[in-house]
Amino acid sequence: MVTGNPPWKDLNPLAAMNQIAHTDKKPVYPEEISENLKDFLNCCFIWNPNDWPNVYELLHHKFITNKDIEKVHKKLGITKKDYKEYLKLRTI
Repeated sequence: MVTGNPPWKDLNPLAAMNQIAHTDKKPVYPEEISENLKDFLNCCFIWNPNDWPNVYELLHHKFITNKDIEKVHKKLGITKKDYKEYLKLRTI
């Protein structure tokens, strides 16, 4: 999804769903993404639900709390004002 393509885009959709549902294999990340983003994605791809980080841990992950997220917002055209409004809506 970071690349604009679904994970395992080279597999047919049924094989991709099988890969997601039955293995703990992670997709290949683009080389240009930061180590913080790779670590955040690894947290999101943990296969065993008992090992999943909670929402607080994800929201306080170093990828979210440092400047990497600002680079992503800039690339997506999200302004600081837009993001602050989004955060306000999430707390309602």
